[in-house]
Amino acid sequence: MLNLIDQLIGIDKDARSQVERAENRAKEILEEAERDCGNLRSEYAGRAEKRLSIVEESYSKIAGEEISVILDRERKRAESLEKVMEQNKAAWEKEILSRIIGVHYESVL
Repeated sequence: MLNLIDQLIGIDKDARSQVERAENRAKEILEEAERDCGNLRSEYAGRAEKRLSIVEESYSKIAGEEISVILDRERKRAESLEKVMEQNKAAWEKEILSRIIGVHYESVL
């Protein structure tokens, strides 16, 4: 009878030991999974930042090119207006003066 009780106690100890090892292994697996998950999050965050940086860089380049085109177009318009002003300055001055005094100033001089 004592032998049977000793066997049962031995079986119980073995079972408890196996359960404890299984619980410890389960803890290790969960901790490992949490670490892996954290690593994946960091890796994907890094990838996302890199992609955002590339997109931002390309949009900045496109915007810079568009701004350059706009500034060039405005410069050309300003030059064109300047030429028109130079060509018509004397005629406009005469016209303005004649409208102010009401007669052609050339006939007065």
